[in-house]
This record gives sequence, C-alpha cells and structure tokens, in this order.
Amino acid sequence: MFDLPNFNSQDLILGSNITGNKHVGMKDPGIRHLEHVTSNQANDDKKLAKDSQAKLKNTVNELPNFIRDYIAFHKSSCNKPVYENKYMIFTEKHDFAGGGIGDRLRGLVFTFFWAIATNRTFLIYWDNPFNLTEVFQPATDLDWNCNIEEAFNRSTFFYLPNAKEIAKYSEKFNSGENWPAFTAVQTNYHAMYVPKKYPKPMKELFQREKVSLHSLSLFEIAFNALLKPSKALTQRLMEMRSAIGLKDQQPYITMHLRMGKAGNVTWKDPPRSRPEDIPKLLKCGRKLRRDYSKKFDIPQEELPLVFLTDSQESKQRVAAENSDIRTFDSEIIHIDKHVKNIEAAPKQGYIDAWAEFLLIRESRCIFIPGGLRAPTSSPGQGHDSAGLGNNATANGAVATLGHVLWRGLYDTGAVLSSVLRLH
Repeated sequence: MFDLPNFNSQDLILGSNITGNKHVGMKDPGIRHLEHVTSNQANDDKKLAKDSQAKLKNTVNELPNFIRDYIAFHKSSCNKPVYENKYMIFTEKHDFAGGGIGDRLRGLVFTFFWAIATNRTFLIYWDNPFNLTEVFQPATDLDWNCNIEEAFNRSTFFYLPNAKEIAKYSEKFNSGENWPAFTAVQTNYHAMYVPKKYPKPMKELFQREKVSLHSLSLFEIAFNALLKPSKALTQRLMEMRSAIGLKDQQPYITMHLRMGKAGNVTWKDPPRSRPEDIPKLLKCGRKLRRDYSKKFDIPQEELPLVFLTDSQESKQRVAAENSDIRTFDSEIIHIDKHVKNIEAAPKQGYIDAWAEFLLIRESRCIFIPGGLRAPTSSPGQGHDSAGLGNNATANGAVATLGHVLWRGLYDTGAVLSSVLRLH
C-alpha cells in the first residue's frame, strides 16, 4: 500500500482553523477591537491560504504516478470544447435512490477509477438532496465540476445499483469503447471491493499499476485527489470538535452505533442496533481506550471517547448517564430519504451528516459493533449488533475491515490506525 501523510480535513481547506479569536468581541464589540479582530482574521486567512497551497502541493506529490498523469489529462480536457471529450459522470439524480453517504462514496470512487481506466473525463453530477458543492470542492486540478451541466445534459444515463443491473450491460461494462461518449452512471455496487468483479479496463489498470481498490489507502488517495471540504462544512466540523473539547491534533477514539427506528430517528429506517447494546458498546470502548493508552503510551485522560449515532435521543441518553463519554447535538439526516421530497430536506442536516463523517474519518481508532459482514458479502445485511463482547484489545483491533469497508461510512480513514470488530 502507498504511504500517506496524515492529512485531516482542515489541512486541505482555506480558513479552516479556529483561532483564539473565536469568542473575541462577543461581550465587547467595540470598533477598535473589531478592527483588531478583522486584521488578525485577514492575517490568519493569508497564512491559511499559503499553508493550504503547500498542503495541496504535498497532496499531489503523494499521489501515484498514474493518478498524477490522469490529473494532467483531466485538466487539459477541461480546456477543450465539451464535444471533443469522452465523459464518465458519477451521478446522483434527484429522482433516484443512491444510498447513504457510504454507498455514494463507494460508487463515486469506483466510477473515478473506471474513468481513469477508460481514458474518460471524470465529472460529478450530484443534486440529491443538495449539490455536492455545498460540502465539497475539487481538491486538486482535477475539476470534476467543469462543464458539468452541458456534459450531463448530453449524457446517456445508466442506473446500476446492483449486480443484476450491471449484468444487463456486461459487454459495455467490460469495455471503455462501447459506452456513449457522454455517459452518466449512478451506482453504489459493492464490486468496488471485489477485484474479480472489476470491469476489464479497471482490472488491466490495477494489474499494470500493481494496486487494488481492496486497499483502504487507495480509497483514501482517491478521496484526497477529489474532495476538499467547503468552508461551510469545515466550519461545522470545527464547531463539533469545539463542542466535545477536542484540541488541535488530539487523538481520540470514535464509537459509532446505528440505531434506526430503535433510536426513534426522524426518517423511516428499520431497527438496527438496540438500546441495550449501548452500555455494551461503551464498556468495550473503555477497555479499548485502556489498551490503546498502554500500547501507545497516551494517558487515558488525553484519549477521549467520542460517541456518535444516527439517533439524537441516544446521544442525549449517553451524555446524561456517562460523564466520561463525549458527544454533541446535531441534526443529521439520511441523505437518501429525501429523494422524493427534496423540499423537506434541511440543509443543516445534510452538512451535519458530512461533518460527522469527517469527525469519524479523523479519529485515531474507529469502534463498531460485531456481527458484521465482510466486504464480499451480499448487500442488505450486517446491521445487527449480535456478539457484542468485551474482548477489545489494541492488538486485536486490526482484525478485519468487514463492515467498515462495506458500509463505507469509514472508508476514508486518513489517520486510521485500527478498526475493531468484536466477536
């Protein structure tokens, strides 16, 4: 696997750090003081802009040669008339289900490498329930938003949510030439994690470059090459970090439990985990913190346990009953539940969902329940929390990626050092 620098989301965005000026002027908004704050903010912005450019350069330099070559090809194609290029457009249309964050990222990265393998210009058309540009911008010279409206309007659309649909287009799927010049694809098919199911051009690309999407770091490389958090998303992430008292660069452990209906979420989702699973999860998290603290010589009090879930009710319960567990209020939504009712989708919930994703992504260790599937398993399973135990150890925390890879929520762990599955 490629060695990656330990970037986090604020490393790649202008104006991302919250300085000591955050609360300045709230009680004394005098003009002189306000001018001082404005001046400091301007200086901070200049420094952050310079730092961001340096980070961007480092990010590009860390990319494999074939991706750097593709970025140069992509930049050149964006400067040509639209009709001179062939396109592969990852699509999230407003009237088609695409899954949650993890499902969509799986399809996005899969389509990205498919475009590279077939020498097509990769673009993203995402307007469901909001445009992707609300939360992300192009991270490098690979501008996936260039000429998007014209290219998408010329496109033939293919909806490929599963193996059955892909089988209908198997001949096209295995050839870069048989697709229309303007092709829009919506997919979250799990073939991304099954090398034998890669389209033929992708197989040839990965064999030639000696890489595989089965590698977590290659997913991370794609994420860094494509997506830079917007100012709105970065600001919300900083607010979340502040709410739970995380210092800059402080390591922490994330515990995540999906509750669904069992947690009284506001969207229609079947029961996932059970309320009685929460104390078990916290017990295991505490044991993992002790082991991790000992193994990496980090005082336990400097290694916070952060509890995240889709259920605001469950967060409030955990906060009330466990003084050592950190959590916060948020208004996350399941982004796929507003496909047919975009008008009702709260934008803040969309931003909060992505901010929690980034918070998980930046954690030192991710903790999830057991009883979960491997990435090669069939879809539709793996949300149960059977088998929760207390056998968590730092050494055993690297056992399997299983559910982590499959669901996609944790696919891009930039500083991920261990993923725990309980048996």
